[in-house]
Amino acid sequence: MNKIVKIGCITLVFCHAFFSAGYADDTGRIDKLEKEVAELREMVQQLAEQNKALRAAAPSGQPIPQPSALNKTTATPSINNALLPPKLELRGFGHAQYDISRQKNKTDGTKSDTNHFTTGGVDLFITSRINEQINFLNETLFEFDESGGARLDVERVLLKYDISDKFKVSLGRGHTALGYCNQTFHHGQWLMTTVGRPILYNWEDEGGILPAHYVGLEFSGTLEAPGGELQYISNVANGRGTITDHVQLIQDANDSKMVSSMITYKPEAIDGLSVGGNFLFDLIPAKPDTANRSKEIDEFIYGTHLVYLKNPYEFIIEALAIDHYNRATELKDKTYGAYAQVAYKIKKYKPYFRFDWLNVTDSDPFYTGLAEDVSSYTAGLRYELSTWNAIKAEYRFSDFDQNSKNEATIQSSFSF
Repeated sequence: MNKIVKIGCITLVFCHAFFSAGYADDTGRIDKLEKEVAELREMVQQLAEQNKALRAAAPSGQPIPQPSALNKTTATPSINNALLPPKLELRGFGHAQYDISRQKNKTDGTKSDTNHFTTGGVDLFITSRINEQINFLNETLFEFDESGGARLDVERVLLKYDISDKFKVSLGRGHTALGYCNQTFHHGQWLMTTVGRPILYNWEDEGGILPAHYVGLEFSGTLEAPGGELQYISNVANGRGTITDHVQLIQDANDSKMVSSMITYKPEAIDGLSVGGNFLFDLIPAKPDTANRSKEIDEFIYGTHLVYLKNPYEFIIEALAIDHYNRATELKDKTYGAYAQVAYKIKKYKPYFRFDWLNVTDSDPFYTGLAEDVSSYTAGLRYELSTWNAIKAEYRFSDFDQNSKNEATIQSSFSF
């Protein structure tokens, strides 16, 4: 037994000596590397200062002498991180679903049933950090149409300047400051609790009545406020086209610009609560080939939202009023819309309910043949199959002016 103890002690002493020596060697190498890095940084700084001074002193059109901070015997410095190309990050969203629908015509009582599988295409989300204050964002959607073809929609492309938390500027195409939903839920279905967006916030190319996208400038930031914080988002951009689906990407049909702003207050006393409002003004171009559209239409949109998001609760309510003043007829048309959504998460399960309501003035020539009054009730269950994949089962009943619909959907939405 004593012999074994002696052998164990000798082994421990040997290991301690071995690792201590190794640690000492590693520590020495680390100190040496840190010293070399510090020297290289100092050399790069000297080069930058010399280059700046030489550029300022050199006559116009003359070649600039090369700085001589490094001689032939000095090691070449490592590449400055500021000179490295921006790092591109790619994410994406997708979904596939099965739909069943039964429609009843209120006039003659006829019914029609359909069922089909649908693939939602691919939504690519690209970001790149150009430097500490400049970022790039792009969202491109590859969609499939009923004819079996495919189309590409560049939904967002923004160059963002983060000057400070209080003031940020973005330039390009993005989502208009037009309520909570439009700023929070973008094109990826996985982001939303439900299968689809509220009726009020349908995209322009899906029969939506709102200018969900803008092309121009966005100003945003977060400010300190009594008892909480105040977030603001504002746009100055090209206005609507002559129809609701026309987002003016290249030019503006009139000299007037769309102006919108949304303000949200978040009190510290109630974690998860936010309340706010939004305003938008635009001048819709004339459309002489359409009745009562010989002159421009003044558009005012007012909205409010109340949101409470604190696990396991989800409560969202939004309301909008759209005022149109038709300069051709000198008449005012008013359209109203709202929705309320509640959900409660139980582990991986999230049952939810939503009520949608839309009231469109029949005399408004800008919405003729596009939208009609509707009340819709949605109930569903979302199940988190994994962190990045959700299964949703949903039932909807919609009551329109001319018909009613019973619809059911099973959807798998995911992020990759």
